[in-house]
Amino acid sequence: MLAVRQQLGMGPAMQHNTVETSTVGVVERIARWWHETRDHWQKLRELRDLAPEDLQRMAHETGMSEEEFARMAKQPDGLPELLARRLASLNMEPADIEKLSPVLLGDLARTCCGCGDKKQCKADFATGDPEEAWKGYCPNAGTLTSLRP
Repeated sequence: MLAVRQQLGMGPAMQHNTVETSTVGVVERIARWWHETRDHWQKLRELRDLAPEDLQRMAHETGMSEEEFARMAKQPDGLPELLARRLASLNMEPADIEKLSPVLLGDLARTCCGCGDKKQCKADFATGDPEEAWKGYCPNAGTLTSLRP
């Protein structure tokens, strides 16, 4: 094995660097996951600690019921995961939609949260996300298609 590594130009120092590099990548991913999870837990605590009238006011400001607002606020990045994945698959950025219409992104998120076809959507992503299949069941399909670059 050492002879093969030497033929490939991988001396002992390079072998060590490869291990260090892959270890650093894993450590960075774990650290990023931990920070994202910790931040999400903090947001959930803040939501739980809101006074009922503050929750009601915030929900009203976004045009949602308190239940819809709470359900959306519990999403890790404020957007339902499946909507974020759908936008990414369409090469669309949430920030661009929000610039176009701040209310529109909230409407898309609220519609996604209340969708009854989440299992189908997840299955499509798991099997490679057929380009046209989602348009048949996604309640956001018309809007997303019209926004598509």
